[in-house]
Amino acid sequence: HLVTALRRAVWGLLGISFGLLVAPLCSGEDAKERCCRFAEDEGLEEPLSAEQHLSYAADVLYWDGRFATVGSEAHVGVTNRTLCTADHVDLECSGATAFDCNSTGIPESTGMYTTASKEPLHLGMLASALNLSSLAFHWLGAASPEEGYNTSVRVLEVKIQEYEAYNASYPGHGGFLPWIGVSETVGQGFKPSSLTNVKIPALDNGELAWGLYAVVAALERSGEAVLAQRYRAYFDLLAGNARAFYWSSEGRVLCERVVLNSSAPVDTTNLAAEPDCQLADPFEGELMIFLLDLFGGLTEAEREALWASLADANVRVAYEDAQLDEAIDVQRGRHFSSHELWKFIQLPYTDHDTVRRLLANMERARSWHARLNGLPGFMASAYRSLSEYSDKVGIAELSCCLRDTPDPTDTFVTPYAAFPLILVNASVGLAWHRKMLAQPRMQTRLGSVESLVLSNRSAAGLPKMTWDAKVLTDLAIVGGLGPLVAEQLRADGLYQRFYLRLDDQYAVKYANLSGESMPFALPPSDSWVPDGNNRRTEYQ
Repeated sequence: HLVTALRRAVWGLLGISFGLLVAPLCSGEDAKERCCRFAEDEGLEEPLSAEQHLSYAADVLYWDGRFATVGSEAHVGVTNRTLCTADHVDLECSGATAFDCNSTGIPESTGMYTTASKEPLHLGMLASALNLSSLAFHWLGAASPEEGYNTSVRVLEVKIQEYEAYNASYPGHGGFLPWIGVSETVGQGFKPSSLTNVKIPALDNGELAWGLYAVVAALERSGEAVLAQRYRAYFDLLAGNARAFYWSSEGRVLCERVVLNSSAPVDTTNLAAEPDCQLADPFEGELMIFLLDLFGGLTEAEREALWASLADANVRVAYEDAQLDEAIDVQRGRHFSSHELWKFIQLPYTDHDTVRRLLANMERARSWHARLNGLPGFMASAYRSLSEYSDKVGIAELSCCLRDTPDPTDTFVTPYAAFPLILVNASVGLAWHRKMLAQPRMQTRLGSVESLVLSNRSAAGLPKMTWDAKVLTDLAIVGGLGPLVAEQLRADGLYQRFYLRLDDQYAVKYANLSGESMPFALPPSDSWVPDGNNRRTEYQ
């Protein structure tokens, strides 16, 4: 404890000067002048330099964090007292120029509900802030790593209280979260709208489980033993119930369970399912599959059956274009949307060299596709209007299920779609992110908005915010949760099994990859002006 205290003190002192160096933040009159307009459409012909990288990353974290940090003047992404995530925030601005940060724009409505995929993003940033060498303290609005650490601990104490109260009130859910209402009443932060026939998704709850696990790792590393035990108990609750909820006797993972009575204890007789709805692809659903493999109490034969169900979807394809020197080998996506790569944020996939190289190639293909088609960013599942969520976006030739690649003059790009490239090559990934944020109406006092809508002769930010389209980027900027999870897996004696599973799934199939000598494409330096024939021809 003495060593921990000294380490915190040293980093607290260093963090004051570090924060001033990389993130001159707005306050008072200064804020009115500069506000959130830190992303400029200049100098994008080159990757960000080390100095630009640190400065830009700190600014992104600071402004995005105001969406979720109690105490900022207009946070809307969390409840005030129970600190539960609140998703789907529509923004209405007053003032002469909507969404101009120098006007008096305020958010008018907040979605007072959440789901299991939003919570791990919050948990992940809090876990990252416990690392005193991380930039995550900016996201919490803290002046130093020390202050960020203390804020994170306080928030985590409130959140675990709400998780524990939720499980006590609704034991039939097994600790898992459905789409659920959130409230300001302490002890009732998570409040379902119904106590019967409650749908609980597997994919989202796999993400929640690994978010909790990362917090356990961060708390144990920091010497916060009591709080770590509480989070470990909740993780163990989910892991212990995963088999009853999502494992089917045919060796498949059910994509959803319906809890018949929320007040009854966990029992298979209290659970219904649609047997034809299964997780059977190597994308973000793998987070639940790894939970079952490593912690679900399956036999060796059952674990092998679990992974055999994914084999048909693990397909190697190549991105080809006449303007490229060589094809770029990738893993085929469902739609080849960045959203499908969520698993790379939470688990240490890139510890495996073949997987790391494969991810890099996927981002090479994504960056070249955008540049060759004159797009100012990347496509991924997001809202394209206030009421329309679209997941049928991506790259058709690299997809199993997308019929056509969207028309570049009638589609949208979203800042968070750069998160996998940020994980692979932060300087290039942040250059693409900055390109998107530099477009009209993309920057606010609560950070970036959901998406940039591209229509025939215009491009403008959509006045909406969600946790996915904002905080996936923030987690990538601070390095993701893979290192924390790897550390805890080693402590639990399970890292080798995790690594060998990656070896089995990827080592042979992707041993030799075409396209690795290709650079990552940079965003086009000119402004996006759609004309129906926006394809570039000069980027050999």
